[in-house]
Amino acid sequence: MQPQSSYGIGPTKTPHLLKGFLLTLVGTSIVFAFFPMIQGLLSLSLTGISHLFLWQPLSYSFVEINPLGISFAFFLQLAFNLYLLWIFGAMLMERSQRLFFALYFGGGALAGLAAVGVMSLIGTSFALSGATIPLYAVMVAWTMLYPEASFLLFLTIPIRAIWLILGLIGINLFIDLANANWVAFTAAFSSCLFGYFFALVAWKRKSIFAFLHPFENWLLQMTIPRPTRSTEPKVYDIHSGKPRLNDEQFMDTMLEKISRSGESSLTLQEKERMQQISRNKRS
Repeated sequence: MQPQSSYGIGPTKTPHLLKGFLLTLVGTSIVFAFFPMIQGLLSLSLTGISHLFLWQPLSYSFVEINPLGISFAFFLQLAFNLYLLWIFGAMLMERSQRLFFALYFGGGALAGLAAVGVMSLIGTSFALSGATIPLYAVMVAWTMLYPEASFLLFLTIPIRAIWLILGLIGINLFIDLANANWVAFTAAFSSCLFGYFFALVAWKRKSIFAFLHPFENWLLQMTIPRPTRSTEPKVYDIHSGKPRLNDEQFMDTMLEKISRSGESSLTLQEKERMQQISRNKRS
């Protein structure tokens, strides 16, 4: 699947690992909805952490708790989360499946720990659950990787994706603040911060906000390792004399080239190598 300038219903290709992950979220959310005792074990709460249920900062994203139980609202929330994970996860996995899961679970874990800290300060019995919180990290990182992308609203109206996503996140954060829901606000804001720093450090992508660029340039300089003399032999291209990129580096370079200049900017050799890499991954 190659990045396009506009997105309609969803991606044209879904990685097999992402399909399995989404099916797992569906199965666990529905099964655990029938067993409140298991919900208490897996959802994140101050009570659970005090009982040393240390897996909860990771497991809460697999449980979708709804006060009304199995209802239309439950399935609507679950379907919406899965749809967003499908859209953004497919493109992020095309870059790196390992980094996608590090982003998802890292954002969820950091947000969970921050939420537990607020719970202990205000003494609430609030229980955190669902994929919404780690999804914030995924969406923020996606907007930094594809700042020029747009969605087709109602399949006809093009709208800049970054403003739509940041607007939705901002509205949700404002609602949490207005309702004094400090646990949910802290979790969501922490997940957004994780997604921002993850895209900046792992993918070397800066935000669209110019006032942040001095800080981002400084952080990138701090995180780039100093060159050291390597004893490992490098593979060089016999035609150009330059070091030959491995498959993952090559795909990242090509995807960035497509996002800047379009698929027509690729040479025949580059297209053939991308097709060969895709065939190797499938096999």
